[in-house]
Amino acid sequence: MPGVGWALWRSKEYLPEDLVFHVNNLGSDQATFTLNFSKGASQVIAQYYIMIRLGKAGFKAIMENLQDTAIYLSQQLQSMGFEILSSENPSKGLPLVAFRLVSAKAPRFFDEFDIAARLRERGWILPA
Repeated sequence: MPGVGWALWRSKEYLPEDLVFHVNNLGSDQATFTLNFSKGASQVIAQYYIMIRLGKAGFKAIMENLQDTAIYLSQQLQSMGFEILSSENPSKGLPLVAFRLVSAKAPRFFDEFDIAARLRERGWILPA
């Protein structure tokens, strides 16, 4: 089953430059955020297929599972000392978790960029 998703930023200034690719298209530099450098409609068709195939009940079950996963992840991150920036109740919005390191009084031997680099080694892309 194709996976489809969107990521939204309030403003261009919040989009990490690490996630933007620059390509030479028709003789000029073009900044793109697409992973396959394509702007086709395949993602919309895939989303339509998923909704038709799963139906409302199936899509609802998947979204509820994603919400439960976001709640679990949020709780686990908080227990490890991270500050959760997203809604305390992810079931009221998108199933996402935004977090940051809590300001430490003692010196810390890592920062957000170190965490992002380690996660990238395991195939996860996380903006820092």
